[in-house]
Amino acid sequence: MDALRNELEGCVDFMEPQGGIHLWCKPNGEWDENALFKESIQNGVIFAPGTTLGSSRNFMRFTYSRTEAGSIREGIRRFAEALRRFKR
Repeated sequence: MDALRNELEGCVDFMEPQGGIHLWCKPNGEWDENALFKESIQNGVIFAPGTTLGSSRNFMRFTYSRTEAGSIREGIRRFAEALRRFKR
């Protein structure tokens, strides 16, 4: 949650989960989730586009189980870079 707040303040909305292994986010504004997915992959990070999981368009799911906190921070940093490039 801290990495999302630090890297993506004002860029994505999310609710802090009460448990589980996934975090759902929604970028502010309208996005082509497939194009953002491709941009993220190019930056070395993967998320699950919401429509592939039965959710509404423009939602994304990050999985945070079985990884170290430093890896999570780095992944969110890389995603934030991809999102910023994509917004241009």
